[in-house]
Amino acid sequence: MRELLDQERLHAPGRSGWVVVGKGGAGKTAALATIASGLADVSATRWIRGRRLGSSEPFSSIESLLSDDVLEELLVDATRLVKLKARRALLEGLQDGGLLVIDDAQWLDTASLELLAAVADARESFGLRMLVGHRPRLDREHLAHLDSILTFDHPAVVLGHLDEESSRSRVGVGPIGELGPIAIDHATAMCGGVVGLIDLLADSCSVERSAYEAWVAGSAPPPHVVEGVRSRVALLPAAAREVLLAMCFGASPDEPLVAQLESVTDHRALGQAMHEIDDEGLLDGDSAEPVPLVAEVVPELQAPTERSRYHLAVAAALADRADAVVGRAEHLLAGGDHSDEAIRVYLAACDDLADVAPDLADGWLERAESAGAHRSAVAARRIIVSARLGRPLDAIRAAEPVLGQPGMVDQLFAVAGAYVDARRPSQAIGALEQIASSGDDPETREVARMAAGLCRVIAGLLDDDCDIVTEGMQSRPKADPQSEVARLVAVSLCLLGVDDLVASLASASDASSLELAVLRDQRLPFSATCFTTWLGVYLADLGFARLVCDRALAAPSRTDAVRRSRVLRSELISVLSGSIETSVDPHADWDSLGPSDRLVAAAAASGAARRANDLGRLHQLRPYLHEVLLQPPDLLGLVAYGEAMVCASRLGDADVVDSARVARDRSLALCVQRPVRILTAWIDLQVAVAADRRHEAESLSSRIAEFADVGGRLGDLVSAMQAWCRSLARDVDAEAVTVAGQKLRALGFRWEATRIVGAAAMHIDDQVAAKSLLAAAREMRADLKVSEVGHAPLSAKLSERELEVAQLISDGQTYKQVGAKLFISPKTVEHHVARIRQRLGVDSRAEMLELIRAELEPAPA
Repeated sequence: MRELLDQERLHAPGRSGWVVVGKGGAGKTAALATIASGLADVSATRWIRGRRLGSSEPFSSIESLLSDDVLEELLVDATRLVKLKARRALLEGLQDGGLLVIDDAQWLDTASLELLAAVADARESFGLRMLVGHRPRLDREHLAHLDSILTFDHPAVVLGHLDEESSRSRVGVGPIGELGPIAIDHATAMCGGVVGLIDLLADSCSVERSAYEAWVAGSAPPPHVVEGVRSRVALLPAAAREVLLAMCFGASPDEPLVAQLESVTDHRALGQAMHEIDDEGLLDGDSAEPVPLVAEVVPELQAPTERSRYHLAVAAALADRADAVVGRAEHLLAGGDHSDEAIRVYLAACDDLADVAPDLADGWLERAESAGAHRSAVAARRIIVSARLGRPLDAIRAAEPVLGQPGMVDQLFAVAGAYVDARRPSQAIGALEQIASSGDDPETREVARMAAGLCRVIAGLLDDDCDIVTEGMQSRPKADPQSEVARLVAVSLCLLGVDDLVASLASASDASSLELAVLRDQRLPFSATCFTTWLGVYLADLGFARLVCDRALAAPSRTDAVRRSRVLRSELISVLSGSIETSVDPHADWDSLGPSDRLVAAAAASGAARRANDLGRLHQLRPYLHEVLLQPPDLLGLVAYGEAMVCASRLGDADVVDSARVARDRSLALCVQRPVRILTAWIDLQVAVAADRRHEAESLSSRIAEFADVGGRLGDLVSAMQAWCRSLARDVDAEAVTVAGQKLRALGFRWEATRIVGAAAMHIDDQVAAKSLLAAAREMRADLKVSEVGHAPLSAKLSERELEVAQLISDGQTYKQVGAKLFISPKTVEHHVARIRQRLGVDSRAEMLELIRAELEPAPA
C-alpha cells in the first residue's frame, strides 16, 4: 500500500479530506493506516470504526469522541441546537492538525453520519483533517453526502482486486514465496486478486507450513484457511450465504437450483444476495463467480450429507441442459449417486469427451464400470477411448467380446486403426471388410472398402485381389473427405509403383493437407500424414519429410496420442537429417507408447546416440531395440525399423540384425516398388558400414547396380551408395567419394555424408587425397551443429490439451474459466499449468506466459 503515498493527489497543498472505497478483502484498512501514517503522527490521530451490529443505534459510532454530558443530551433530545453543540465539541477536541480516521463507515449509524458530515463541512476552519474508508454503498444517502464533502476537489481512492502481476508480487514477498513458483502460482490463482485472501494464505503458510504445502500438492485446505473463509462467509446474511453455497457447488445465478432456494423469493432478493456476496469481496470481479479459494472451501464447510444433497440438487438442475452432461456427471459422482440414471450420465460424459479429451473419458468409463455399467456398454466405449489414447493393444483386447454385435461401425474403424498402430495391418483388413459389407451408409462402406485395400498394400500383401490402388487412379475425386484422402493415398501408391515419383509425392502431399485441414473424425486406419512423411524418406527427400512434420505439428490434432506420434516422427526425421540430439526418452515414455510409437521412439533415441558416438547411451537402449526388432515391419514402419537395425549393428548384435533382416524381407517380399527396394538396400548398406562388414560390399554392389537407370533424387542416392560400397571394400576413389558425400548432403543425409568422406580419408594411401577428403569432411561436419536442427515449436513440446490450456491462460482467463471451457476442474487446470512449466523448462508463471505468448501471438506487422 505504500505506493498510495506516492500519489501527488493525496498530498495536494491544503487538502484536508480523503475517502478510500473498497470491497471486503480489498485491503481498505491497511490502506487507511498507510495513508494516515504519512499525514500525521500517531498521537494526533483518532480512529473510529463502524460496527455492523451497532448500525441501528443512534450516535453509537461516535460515543468515544464525545463527553458523557454531550452524548446524554443527544440521546435525550437531539435538537438542532444540541447537534450544533456536539459538532463544536468534536471539532474543538480534534483541532490543530488532528486527523480523524473512520473505517468501515458503511456501518455507521445514520445519526452519527449526519453529525460527521456537519463536522466535515467545518473541518478546515478548525484545522481538522478527515480520512474515511468504506465499502461501495451507493444506497446510503448520508454516507454519500459525507463523501461529497470530503471529495469536493479530489476524487476518492478506489481499491479493487489486484491484477495478476500485482497479486503475484504480493504473494511472492511473503512466506509463500519461499515455497517456490508452484506455490506462488497456486496462491495467485486461488485468491483472485483479493488482498484479504492473499494475507490469509500468507498467515496460514506461516503458522501451518506443512499443511499448507500438502494443500498445494493436492490435499485438503489447511485449518487456518478454512476458518478464515468461514469467518468471512459468516458475515453474510442468510439468503446470501445460501446463494453463495449453491454457486460454490457449481450452480449459476440463473439456474433453477438458485430459484428453488427458500430464502430467494424473487429476482430482487437474488440481486440483493449477489450484491451482499460481492460486497464481501467473495466474487471474482471478471466472471461474477465465487473466488476459487471460496469455491473450494465453502462446500467443505458443510456436513457430508448436506454436501451430497447440494451436489444432487445441482445435477437435477442440469438435467435438461445438453451442454452440461459432464458437469452433471461430476455432481452425481460427488453426491455418491450410483443409480442406473447416474451410470447413463457417466457413459454420456465418456461419449462427450472421447474425441476431445480421451483421458477424461477414460476416467468416466472407469466410474461407470465401478458403478455397475453393463459390460458390453463399457467394452464398446473402451475400444474407442483406448484407440484415442494411443493404447492399441487395450483396444484390441476390449474388442474381442463385442465386435460381432450390430451397430459397431465406429468400434470397427477404431479396431482397424488399433491393429495398424500395433504393427499388424493385415489384421485390420477383416474389421474393415466387415464394415464394407454391412455399413450404415454408402459413404461409410466406400471408406471401409478403400481402407481395407490400402491396408493390404501397407502390409505388403500385393495379391491379385488388391485392385484398390489401380481403382484409385481411375476414380474421380470424392465429395466425402475420408474417401478423398483414401483415394489420394491410393493414387500415390499407384504412381509409386510405376516410378512416377514426383506425382506420387504430390498426391500424398494433397492427402496429408486435406487430412490436416478438415478431418477431425479420423476413420482411416492410418494417418495420411504419417504415410506422406515416410514416403518422403522412401524418395530420398528428407527436406520434404521435414516440411510435412512441421506442417503436422502446427495443425490441431484430435488427441494427445496423435500429437505424440507426430512429435516422434518429427524427432526421427531430425535424427535422419543428422541431428545428434533428441528429446525422445524411451526410459520415461515406453509404457505409455503403442507398438508403432515404440518403434519410432527407439529408432530416434538410438539413432541420435549412434550419430553422437555415444556407445554408453546405445547400450542402455539395447533392450528397446531388441524388442522393436522382434516384429517385422510394414511399409509405414520400414524407415524406423531400418534405423533400429543399423543401431543394433553398431552394437555388434549380428544375430539380432540378421534375424530382423530375414523377417523384414519375408514380410515385404511382395513389395516390388523400386523406392522400397532401394531403401532396403540403403539400410543394409548402413548395417554393413556400422559393423564394418567389408565382405558384404560385393553383394550389396550387385543389388544396387539393378537401380543404375533410376534418375532424380533416388538416382543420386543410388550413385552415392555405389561409391560407398567401393569405399567399404577399401577401393577408394577420392573424387567419387567427395561427389557421393555432396549428393548425400543435398538429399538431407548430412551425417552419412560426413561419415562416407571421413571414413574414406582413413582408408586411402594418397596423403594429398586424404587431406582433401578430411577438409571436405570438416566442411560437411559444420552442418551437424545442434543449433541447425532448429528450436522445437511449442506444439512439439506440449500435448494438445496443454496447448489449449496454455492458449486460454495466456488470454488472461482464470483456472475456473479454463476448466469450464475444457470440461475439467480448476485443480486439473492447475496441474496442467505445472506440467506446462516443467516441459518448457521455466521456473515461474511469468516466464511461461512470456514463452507462450511469444509463440502463440502473431508478430507485429
